Amino acid sequence: MIGSGRATAFTFRRAGLYRYYCVYHATLHPDGTCSGMCGTVRVR
Repeated sequence: MIGSGRATAFTFRRAGLYRYYCVYHATLHPDGTCSGMCGTVRVR
């Protein structure tokens, strides 16, 4: 967990689509979809 006012960084080393979600503010559904605090990063 990243505290309030704090930051983090990550370097993607390969092109692709990377899905992410917040373990506290997202819901992962059985069909693989996500609702709430979810997103995708596209690396070219």
